[in-house]
Amino acid sequence: MRRASAALVVASLAGCGGRGLGGVDPRAAAPAPRVLSSSAISGAAIGWSLGGEVHVFVVDDSFAQQAYARLSIARMLVRGSDVRAALDQTPSGLITIAGQQLEAPPQQRGIRTAWILSRGRLAAGELTLIRIHAGSACAQSRMVTELVYRLSFEQRRFAPPAQSPVVALFGSSSILAQDVSLPSPLPTDARVRLLGRVAARAAHMTSRASPERALAGALTVDPDRAADAGELLPTAGRDPELRYALAIRARFLESSGDTTLVTGVAVADSAGAQLRWVMRPVRFRLRVGLAESESGMAGVRYVLRGTALAPGDAGELLLIDEVNDASPAASRALAVDPWRRRVLAAQPLALRCR
Repeated sequence: MRRASAALVVASLAGCGGRGLGGVDPRAAAPAPRVLSSSAISGAAIGWSLGGEVHVFVVDDSFAQQAYARLSIARMLVRGSDVRAALDQTPSGLITIAGQQLEAPPQQRGIRTAWILSRGRLAAGELTLIRIHAGSACAQSRMVTELVYRLSFEQRRFAPPAQSPVVALFGSSSILAQDVSLPSPLPTDARVRLLGRVAARAAHMTSRASPERALAGALTVDPDRAADAGELLPTAGRDPELRYALAIRARFLESSGDTTLVTGVAVADSAGAQLRWVMRPVRFRLRVGLAESESGMAGVRYVLRGTALAPGDAGELLLIDEVNDASPAASRALAVDPWRRRVLAAQPLALRCR
């Protein structure tokens, strides 16, 4: 849907989008990760797995400078410790800080480790490599810091499958790997019914009036469809009743003849009787497949890409694509805590560095 979504542009209408509803707002920012010292990193980042190692990315100039100044002895090879000056001296626009170039590795066990969160699994990773990319090498206006974490032999039974999405929680000092048994997925017809119930509820909640509506098209379970679709995944959530995470992108026909698109993310029980919104549902009016732009605000659609097991009793994080059709560069990949309704990490969608 990253490409197909470009065909459908949606925008919010003034007064149309669910003010006062529970859930994270589309504009919510994630806290920026920080390098606090040579032995401490805080925050979280999104990335992907190569089996025995994971790569996570932070798009932030301040973080790149902090990583270079506080984690790398390579800065001693150039005058001062300015990362931009160092990048200017590299023809490739890339600084690589290998393990032996990391500043004074602490002897304490657990320092420079991170929780590696993936679907149903939690493992420990050790920081072994840093790459700092010029923004232009990643089609970004800011520098991109890539952190590579290696999983030890003992941890690899908890490693995520290759090419699967992961979240790294930095700064862990005591880690026990684990995995969980996830609930069985619902049958396809039950998933479609649940998505339809949640979509109807979201349409009702985001409307000022309450006219009768009908779905413009039959819903399908498909993360690559821009509309009339959704996703539903079983989770090991901390609420034993709300065991399914879902996202909806549903068109509705209203009595006025208008077509609207309703989107949101929630956790629910198998029947949809109990529901907790994670990403606040919003509604957009469409004209010939395009959005009206009376409010001047870009619209977003949500796609549930996966879940990631969190430590302790936090349950699971949701991995969500926030697709902005009016401004594709503003689209984001998010890691969201559904219980505290917080965005823990965000990065540009489909981030790639050459």
